[in-house]
Amino acid sequence: MSFFRALTADTAGRRKYPEALHMFVQGLTAPTFVVNAITIATYKKYALVSLIHSGAPKTQSSTDAIVAIQDGNMGLVKLVLAGRTKRAIQKLTQTFLTLSLADIAQQVGLKTATEAESHILRMVGAGEIFAEIDASAGMVRFLEDPEQYTSTSAVQHLNATIQASFALAEKLQSINRQVSLDPAYVSKLYAKDKGDRFPEDPSDFDAEPQSLAYSFQDG
Repeated sequence: MSFFRALTADTAGRRKYPEALHMFVQGLTAPTFVVNAITIATYKKYALVSLIHSGAPKTQSSTDAIVAIQDGNMGLVKLVLAGRTKRAIQKLTQTFLTLSLADIAQQVGLKTATEAESHILRMVGAGEIFAEIDASAGMVRFLEDPEQYTSTSAVQHLNATIQASFALAEKLQSINRQVSLDPAYVSKLYAKDKGDRFPEDPSDFDAEPQSLAYSFQDG
């Protein structure tokens, strides 16, 4: 399990959520005949990091799900719960152009306008939202993303992402080919298919074939 702790610290722990998700997907798609402890641990971390990255719905069912998978992942669970506030603020930017800090605090479940201001400043600094704060009036003005995605760096980043996706797809196809040609895997599939078509229980078959009686009558 040290591998997963190191992976969480190096990617999810440093807020590199897309990279962490990519690595967890690689772990989940690794060939295996049975679901083992490593696969389960990987899925739990994948689910938590997905919630952190995309936001956890504020519902009772999602809360139950988060609590149910928090074993050994308390740090990630705390990030999931904290991420709800961030997602709530991001949703406000899609609805309002201006909003008071007090209103923001009330709508996202914070106690004070000061807390709302701290959250907004952190998110602006991280490039997660675009906004200006008028501290004297206690108002926030939400702005559009200034990036037009036509710069050289943006195009290079897009190309790198596309190439990484192609590389992952090719790797998965290669793994699938290797698994499908593996003698142990083929033998197991053959045995299962044979067992499905020809049950081993003798009671499934008639012990003796029934004789067929034909009668011929003179016409």
